[in-house]
Amino acid sequence: MGDDSRPRRILADLSSALRRDPKIDEFDFIYCPEPVVNRSPVVLENHKLGLQTWSIKLLFNFVYNNLLKNTAAGKDLKSLHEFSCTVLLLNPDCYTVWNLRKELVTKHYIKAEDDLKLATLIQTKHPKSPETFIQRRWLLQQLFPSSTSTSSSKRTQPSHHHHSTAQQANGNSFHNQHHSNGTPAHPAGSASHPADAFELTERHRQVVDREMDACRAAADRYPSNYNAWSHRIWVLKEITRLDTGVLLKELESTKSWVKQHISDHSGFNYRYFLIKSLSCHHPHEDVLRIIHEELVFTSNLIENFPGHEAIWYHRRSILTLGRECLQRGCCRVSYTTPHTLDYVKRVESPNGVEMCEDISDTEPLVQGEKEWLLLKDFSSASSFPGPKTSTSSSSAKMDPVDHAEYAAYERSISCADENIGDALALLLHKEDLFMELLYKKCFKVDRPQLQRCIDSHKKWLCHVQF
Repeated sequence: MGDDSRPRRILADLSSALRRDPKIDEFDFIYCPEPVVNRSPVVLENHKLGLQTWSIKLLFNFVYNNLLKNTAAGKDLKSLHEFSCTVLLLNPDCYTVWNLRKELVTKHYIKAEDDLKLATLIQTKHPKSPETFIQRRWLLQQLFPSSTSTSSSKRTQPSHHHHSTAQQANGNSFHNQHHSNGTPAHPAGSASHPADAFELTERHRQVVDREMDACRAAADRYPSNYNAWSHRIWVLKEITRLDTGVLLKELESTKSWVKQHISDHSGFNYRYFLIKSLSCHHPHEDVLRIIHEELVFTSNLIENFPGHEAIWYHRRSILTLGRECLQRGCCRVSYTTPHTLDYVKRVESPNGVEMCEDISDTEPLVQGEKEWLLLKDFSSASSFPGPKTSTSSSSAKMDPVDHAEYAAYERSISCADENIGDALALLLHKEDLFMELLYKKCFKVDRPQLQRCIDSHKKWLCHVQF
């Protein structure tokens, strides 16, 4: 009994601290190899909870053994709650203990919201714990059983050829509303998928915001945190049903994050998921504008951080998505506008989709056809000569013959033209010009590293197939 006195006191101090301050927002271990006489190893200050390292093994062995005894003896819920909370703070990768917490929730001894708070606190110390994210998803399913139980069965494959007429007639485009005031375009409670008849309530939004904050904090603490980003995507799919307003809000909020974590592939992959999700369900022109803005965004990032491959890989994904969207628009125009058939020669692509190959120079071009002409030789190796090496190490001046081409390229970046499809198509078509311009602008950076990135990008452009 005497051997248990010290860990019992430590457990009592830890439990008391958790009860005394419900606003604790961080937990960590404090390096202290030896105990200090007459001082508790539990430290609580400014809503931060710490535990001295000398007590970890002693406390964990005590609470884990007593947890197993309590489970075998008949499960005293109060002790089960106290022991399981302590075990998970010290080691959250214990699925058995999380299952005991599930039992406490189903028996209504603790609330699902309170267990989510515990999971958030645990992830301040253990940000990558997969078991903690699994528990979060289970708790969210308890909070929103109707959303998560039916979303998978109701979610259908996205159609690229049909859009709701009610959605198209619903005032301004979701993109213009989003960028005019920074708020979601859809009114509160509107659904991205009318067929689902799903309403995103204020409670949904509050919980989703907390989940996004928790995932962001976990991603900040652990680089390339796959579990955090996967959970974030799961929340968007299962809780919000890919609501347009939430997707746009996430797209805007993650801009600053990827600027601060330019080598983290996970953040860029998440942005690609957001744009891809928007492209599956919304008007063609609005999606083209978002893709155009993302390409400009990646251009600015590459100019500032030219040697970071994560940005280049993301750019390739967006280039591919932009080309797919423009080709979808071209095919849709060609099929639905009979008078264009006299000027369009069709060919069968390897994947079985008809594309526009040639159009008469004597006739006006509809938007989809014009976009396709600009994209015809996008994947041709001869179209990408790459940057021209200069004899001067600080040669940032353009040749006079390039001024007109550069001016057109700059206009496509600023989207000075009203036709967003043409502006995006020009960006895709002139990727070689982007690399040449980049090489001239970034004359002060590590040239070998920049050249390696450009060579890798050129190789991808030469071998990519659609």
